[in-house]
Amino acid sequence: MKHVRPEAECRALLRHWFTDQGDPESAALHGARVAALASALGRALGIRDEDWLSSLWLGSAVHDIGKLAVPDSILRKPGRLTLAEWATVRLHPEWGALLVGRFGMPESVQEMVRHHHEHWNGSGYPDGLAGEEIPLCARVVCVVDVYDALTSDRCYRRALTREQALEVMQQESGTTLDPDIFRVFRESLLAPAPMLAAS
Repeated sequence: MKHVRPEAECRALLRHWFTDQGDPESAALHGARVAALASALGRALGIRDEDWLSSLWLGSAVHDIGKLAVPDSILRKPGRLTLAEWATVRLHPEWGALLVGRFGMPESVQEMVRHHHEHWNGSGYPDGLAGEEIPLCARVVCVVDVYDALTSDRCYRRALTREQALEVMQQESGTTLDPDIFRVFRESLLAPAPMLAAS
């Protein structure tokens, strides 16, 4: 991000983020779904620290806030992105981390926003972290983020079913996704009395 936005502008952006409910494809609604599932997944992983879980919810809700700096013409493009457009999209975690830092949100929230596109095998971005170098909260968000993206309608494809999404994610387990977190997510989602509510 080339400049630091004034505080009043930052606050207006945050208000917009949490009130943008009109478009089912909006990043804000995606964030709300990810936050609900991530909180449930945190508990399924055995985490009982309420402060940690609260940070997980907040970081999940705003994980894509950096997309406010990405033009709609790119975000809603129905076809394949150009290399330049994809490079712009890949900047959203860094932009988002700067923005939530500007609000004074906890460091753990900044980490989630910055690192939710890191991959278990180190092939992600922006920092190429691998395995347990990636903060646990960001690994949780990554799993749920992928699931919600796959099971939601997008301008370039229809939503997958729960089973189809889990099959795709199984192939990504151990490469993109933390395999242990994905295992708990899958088992919780498919349990007879599921701990996680399917989107």
